[in-house]
Amino acid sequence: MFGSRRDLHRKRAALMDRLVQRFVLKPVIKMARVARSVSEGLLEEEVSVRSEDEIGELARAVELMRRSLVTATNYINRLSRNKKD
Repeated sequence: MFGSRRDLHRKRAALMDRLVQRFVLKPVIKMARVARSVSEGLLEEEVSVRSEDEIGELARAVELMRRSLVTATNYINRLSRNKKD
């Protein structure tokens, strides 16, 4: 009626694979991409936070780091412009 145990295990494995990809791999890949961009001085890409788990906590930390760098960069640029005037 429900198929073999092997089929059930395959379906569970496929479901687990999709869940891991969606809730773990994609957010981590996104954060790695943003971190690489930040390391190259590109601060425009934001990290969106949707979860309250450890992945969400890491995403918030990466976003806070990015925003802090944007603020510091803007401050330094303003000081530099004011010094030239």
